[in-house]
Amino acid sequence: MKKPYHHDDVIIMNSKLLHNGFCRLEECLLKTRLSSGKWSATYSREILIKNNVVAALLYDPKRQSLILIEQFRVGAYRCGSSNPWLLEIAAGQVAQGMSNEEALAKEILEETGLTVTNAKLIYNYYVSPGLNSEEMFLYYAEVDSKKAKKFSGIAAEHEDIKIKTLHISEALNYLSSGKIRSAVTIIAIQWLEKAIIEKKI
Repeated sequence: MKKPYHHDDVIIMNSKLLHNGFCRLEECLLKTRLSSGKWSATYSREILIKNNVVAALLYDPKRQSLILIEQFRVGAYRCGSSNPWLLEIAAGQVAQGMSNEEALAKEILEETGLTVTNAKLIYNYYVSPGLNSEEMFLYYAEVDSKKAKKFSGIAAEHEDIKIKTLHISEALNYLSSGKIRSAVTIIAIQWLEKAIIEKKI
């Protein structure tokens, strides 16, 4: 029986920095262990090197409402979306030297004006592992939706954010009709629906 793959089953022959801006792009020459046990030929892959991201499903159980944010996403625009202003849950990168919890509290406060101290990790997963190094840490936290801002964003970072409060039934309708296109937001709302059905929250 073949042993499970391991980190040592990859050899990086060489890496080259192609771009260092909002994202870091590297080209790697590598070999990987094949299922036969032999090594592959050397091949090339480009990789986006990105910080990990924390995201928060903010839910008001008293009003059965979610806090979502609406902002422009250049990737959605570039691939031809008719409306590249996407509805998403609050999220942001984990800066070097910060814990996930510190980054989460910072992003939630900046994007919604809410303070959260009891966030619970739901999932962590790779966003697009064939292309980039980013790992997503998705949290759940309960909030008072009445205390959320209406608009937010850091001008120096070119952010222009509109905060939206949706009842869970409205959010599920948005999901089924395709109005929500952000993967982490879809995952979060589907988790919330299941958690409510199973009376876990």
